[in-house]
Amino acid sequence: NGDTSSRTSPLLSTPMIRQPNTVPRMVPRPPLSTFYVGMNNTSAPFDDERVRRAIAMGINRAEIVGSNFPEGYEVANFFTPCVIPNGCVGESWYPFDPLGAHNLLDEAGYTGGFQTVLTYRDVARGYLPRPGDVAEAIKEQLRENLGIQVKLEIMDDELFLQAVDSG
Repeated sequence: NGDTSSRTSPLLSTPMIRQPNTVPRMVPRPPLSTFYVGMNNTSAPFDDERVRRAIAMGINRAEIVGSNFPEGYEVANFFTPCVIPNGCVGESWYPFDPLGAHNLLDEAGYTGGFQTVLTYRDVARGYLPRPGDVAEAIKEQLRENLGIQVKLEIMDDELFLQAVDSG
């Protein structure tokens, strides 16, 4: 009938193209996912922009992406992937700068770091096959680079999404 259908493979994040009288084939495309660490900016210490910037600058994203994400993924310098039209418009993200990050924490009054909880969903997805390993890497980098002590907490999907929605 001449219809062409497309769907995404959950494991490869690659569209599968099917045309009449042909065998389905994989057509590679760049990943369209952006992984980020969310912080509640209405609660201390995250209500201080310097703390949020320090955390952004104190995480070596290239190391985390290279060690924990599938081949072909790259460090995001913008919130949306650059393969999306206008995805790389505006200011790029903060560079990895542990000394600058440490100075920001000092300015904010957290010279020795602080304690916090990193809550995450332990659900493997094609673009994030080992979320626990990523959480552990973030925890270790924040401890080593900024003196922030992080407790990891796995949360059920439904509860996690409810918590995100409620702030």
